[in-house]
Amino acid sequence: MDKSEKYIKMCEKAFEIQSQWVRNHGDVFVTERGKIAYWISHVHKLQKVKKGFVVRTEDDVIHLSKVTWLPRQSQLIEMAQEVGRSYGNILQAFFNWADTPYERDAEPAKKLFLSMEQIWLAFVMQKNYGKQWKDFQWIKMKPC
Repeated sequence: MDKSEKYIKMCEKAFEIQSQWVRNHGDVFVTERGKIAYWISHVHKLQKVKKGFVVRTEDDVIHLSKVTWLPRQSQLIEMAQEVGRSYGNILQAFFNWADTPYERDAEPAKKLFLSMEQIWLAFVMQKNYGKQWKDFQWIKMKPC
């Protein structure tokens, strides 16, 4: 599981992905203080996550703390799936995409990202949302 600074920043800026987070036991997330944590159902059962914040009520006081979900590779592969296309077809599309230049006249995507989570996140963001990682943010791609 990638817990690098780059992957954390990529996930933090992937608002479309963050909004999809349905908490499951064992999910990895980062607290606003930079601590890596795991969503443990019985520990976090009284907490809710709304728009990237854990909402907790204690003595009639509402506490908010920012969190960033770090999807596992298997979760990213699941996000890439399409109705009517086989799992194998999506994997083949990923491998073809990873070998093509990420930007015009650039290196292939497989050489620009350091982990499988990073490259799968880049694939999902480009395939599903038309965005590429550049200058520490997701940029909407211009149509060719």
